[in-house]
Amino acid sequence: MNERTQGAITYMRNYGRLDLFITCNPKWNKIQAELFPGQLYINRHNLVARVFHLKISKLMEFITKSYIFRPRRCRMYTIEWQKEAYLTHIY
Repeated sequence: MNERTQGAITYMRNYGRLDLFITCNPKWNKIQAELFPGQLYINRHNLVARVFHLKISKLMEFITKSYIFRPRRCRMYTIEWQKEAYLTHIY
């Protein structure tokens, strides 16, 4: 874990700080549509993680192919779960 942290610091030193901070929203239609009546998203961690992963994959593909920001020099991200809110963040 320490090696990964050091690697991230090296990337930031060479390429600059992060550009995006993305948060998962459990009220997304794709998540709510898959829940049983009366079921809460906190009971379906796998569903939230799967939908978030699919959305991030599509977003990364869009960003890298369309160059909407600028040509990228590197790509790095970390996914963080918040246990109490059961939400996912990506930096």
